[in-house]
Amino acid sequence: MFWEVPKIWQDGDVWIIGGGYSIIDQFNIPEDVVDDVMSMRKPVSVYSPFMESIHNKHIIGTNIAYQLGNWIDWNLFGDDDFIKDHLAGFNEFKGLVVTCAENYDDMPSYVHILKRDRQKHIGINLNPKRLSFNNNTGSAAVNLAILAGAKRIFLLGFDMVLKEKRKYQHWHAEYRKEKVNIEYAEEELRTARSCMDKHLRSFPVIAKEAAKLGVEIYNVNPNSLITDFPKITLKTALKLAKNVRVNRLANWAARRLQYKPNILEPNSFNEKVLHKKLFDRDKRIPLTTDKITVRDFVIDKLKTDEHLVDLLWIGEDVNVPFETFPDNYIIKPSNSSGRYIIVRDGEANEWEITESVKTWLEQTWGQDREEWGYSELKPKILVEPLLMNSDGSLAWDYKFHMFNGKCHMFYVDVDRDKAIKRSCYELPWKRLNITVTGRPMGRDFPRPDNFDEMLQIAEKLSEGFDFVRIDLYNVNGKIYFGEMTHYPASGSGVIEPVEYDYELGKKWKIKLKYQNHFEK
Repeated sequence: MFWEVPKIWQDGDVWIIGGGYSIIDQFNIPEDVVDDVMSMRKPVSVYSPFMESIHNKHIIGTNIAYQLGNWIDWNLFGDDDFIKDHLAGFNEFKGLVVTCAENYDDMPSYVHILKRDRQKHIGINLNPKRLSFNNNTGSAAVNLAILAGAKRIFLLGFDMVLKEKRKYQHWHAEYRKEKVNIEYAEEELRTARSCMDKHLRSFPVIAKEAAKLGVEIYNVNPNSLITDFPKITLKTALKLAKNVRVNRLANWAARRLQYKPNILEPNSFNEKVLHKKLFDRDKRIPLTTDKITVRDFVIDKLKTDEHLVDLLWIGEDVNVPFETFPDNYIIKPSNSSGRYIIVRDGEANEWEITESVKTWLEQTWGQDREEWGYSELKPKILVEPLLMNSDGSLAWDYKFHMFNGKCHMFYVDVDRDKAIKRSCYELPWKRLNITVTGRPMGRDFPRPDNFDEMLQIAEKLSEGFDFVRIDLYNVNGKIYFGEMTHYPASGSGVIEPVEYDYELGKKWKIKLKYQNHFEK
């Protein structure tokens, strides 16, 4: 489909993976692993564990880079033959497939097409529906990153270096003639150098135009022949990225909180949520964030499915079967937070719902707020029966703040389809004179007869997490699982008085080893 590039990485960092061999050196990938890939005994995905330090970045891959793993956000193809050769390989890839190939006829609908700008072939095109190709896919990817809002770009594998005696010239074997044949080495290298000389012509123009736009570009290869951008090591690049992301996130949260959060040495509850967003890469977080995959997690932990709300429908397209649903239901995306549409008494505006579903399916959630747990989830749509109390009001929502498997605070939300009111408590049932995220204080509620069972469910589901919020419903004595939330209010939920923000933070013994992901 023809595409308009969204500014999903506004003022952010973007890393671009080219094809140069320096990636092997920068990530210290062992020679035997490289030989297995080059001989095609193993796929390029075996490199992925060695590249873990960039898994949490915004990544644009070029050509074969998508095979590294689903931590590649977008993959750009610039050549007709290249993308057509790989169409069969995208089944397992969860990122976006993008192309600026000239022959885009018969492309599958999942391929996002950007036409090449014929008037501006070299440099940076600012039309979100077109790309300046710049004679090579890597340079086109720089243009793509800028269209997506990047303010700083890190180039990986942008070498433009050919060495006659080096065993391999790229980090993959896609070009088939990777191993230099001594008899034809000189001829092959001469042809390759001529091609690279053509590639090099675009970079001075890109550098000049990027500087005018306020975009910083770093070449993460000190030995690259591209001299138009500062050349740095991977270690330096990771340090730069860490500092900027921390400051940007702190400034964003400070606009909402009553203080500037200290993310690197967190004390308050919100500071620790922000710290978790940036540094915790527990693989269970995406699993339990996804509203569909978390269901299996709940069954595994509780050894029963009796607390799951029935699923009326799961889909990956806009063809919602409205006629099959009951009069009261809720429809929502599987990969986001706070997005839903409630239908009562069969009064569904099908056109509006379909438009919302279309938007939900096109968007990746969490990237703009550094919510890694959402950023890798593939969007789907799910429909559930609407949980209601006997008087027709929405079921009360009990939200348990669980620290290392123990509850230290919870609140009850009512009137969720109107103006939410929130009543906060500590165990065993002590009312707190606080407000959270600006919600007005609700009335005092009686302790449910089955509250101990609710608490036991929350404890089982939170085992092994230093923090997670467990949301449960209690409808006429039956307990239903709602969701697991790892980033409440994205770390910017105002708690008043602010002293309780710090008091709650003391309950959270955070794992500062999260930061190892940035130090590798």
